[in-house]
Amino acid sequence: MKKIKKTVEKKHKKVTPVKAIPKKKLPVQEKRKQVTASPKLQKSKATATTSSKPAIIGKAAATANQVKTKLNLALKSGLKPLPKPLPSEVKEDKKPKELYSIEYMVGSSPDILFEFISTAAGLEKWFARKVNVHENVFTFIWDKNEEEQARLIAIKDKEFARFHWLEQSEKRYFEFRIQIDDLTGEVGLIVSDFADNQQERESARREWDLQIHNLQHALGSP
Repeated sequence: MKKIKKTVEKKHKKVTPVKAIPKKKLPVQEKRKQVTASPKLQKSKATATTSSKPAIIGKAAATANQVKTKLNLALKSGLKPLPKPLPSEVKEDKKPKELYSIEYMVGSSPDILFEFISTAAGLEKWFARKVNVHENVFTFIWDKNEEEQARLIAIKDKEFARFHWLEQSEKRYFEFRIQIDDLTGEVGLIVSDFADNQQERESARREWDLQIHNLQHALGSP
């Protein structure tokens, strides 16, 4: 009987449930370490970004070399770059003592008059026997086959044309400027030139009077 009781007591003993082991919470820093990529991936990304920069620089250098080769081919083939545009405004701080101006009345429209004072074909009709032009350098041929050259240094449409004699100082020039009277609408031409003294100025004025007379005759004005 004692043995049976012991076995019964053993059967009636309370069985204690096994508690589940709680999972340890990882700190935030360890989670971040797990999420971040491995050092090998980081190195591959860095090398990819750095390698893209030399590729862009290489493309820019290639385009620059292409432009240079095109320019060299153009120069070898005889093509010349376009010349710089001439200034349309001239500023002078002080009027030189040697500079003088003469005003003439011309019975012509500003458009036609401008062609006569700024182009080789127009100047050939009154200023010189023959006029040639090459790259803004005008060659004037006179009656005795004497030649003088002047460079067109400034111009503005329907207003003025300024020339510089190549044999003279760089500061000297002669200019044709169109002037329109606001009240009457008459068209005038102002000629500006340089002279060293009064005697030279009077002699040059007589020559300009003759030249402008030829211009009026070519324009058909009285």
